[in-house]
Amino acid sequence: MHLVRTDDHSVDSRRAGCALFYSDVTPDVVTDEVLNHVWIPFQVRVIDRYEKMGIPEYSRTVNAQGFPMARDVSRQKGDGIYRIAYLGDSFTEGTCYEVDSVLAIVERSLRAQGFKSVEVINAGTPSYAPTLYYLLLKTKLLSYHLDLLVVIVDMTDVFDDSLYSATSTTDAGGDRAYRDIPFSRHTVELKGGWRH
Repeated sequence: MHLVRTDDHSVDSRRAGCALFYSDVTPDVVTDEVLNHVWIPFQVRVIDRYEKMGIPEYSRTVNAQGFPMARDVSRQKGDGIYRIAYLGDSFTEGTCYEVDSVLAIVERSLRAQGFKSVEVINAGTPSYAPTLYYLLLKTKLLSYHLDLLVVIVDMTDVFDDSLYSATSTTDAGGDRAYRDIPFSRHTVELKGGWRH
């Protein structure tokens, strides 16, 4: 396994944030200096790129705050609201209609059990890994006054985090990563011609 430098600049670099992980550029994210890539706010898209893997097409809404969910979320929470954020990669985001996502099911289930003032935030982003989870929490999520944070870690995070770590540095305090090389210019070529 090795990194392969690509210099195809035909795609607008602000929309190439996930090019590392998808052979077709993911048009719903943009590059970010700290978080590598973030969702483009205010969008609704029909997603069909996973159909070849047996996942039917679905629509995704990204709210004004840049979370993959339809409902907007105020930074200040109302009285009595219990706010839960789920942080992870595309497994957290959910490759399905929002109403069918694990997070929506959790929120509905809690409300059905009498927790009427619960609010779930979907902070799942494709190809995120622990380094980016930490940075998203520090730079954005903490300002939403969370009561509970659920971090969903999966086996792809080890590999993904090694790639992010290879192109980042930290500040003098050791706790904020910056991108040295735009990740959108790299792909990983696996044996057999597969690109990840």
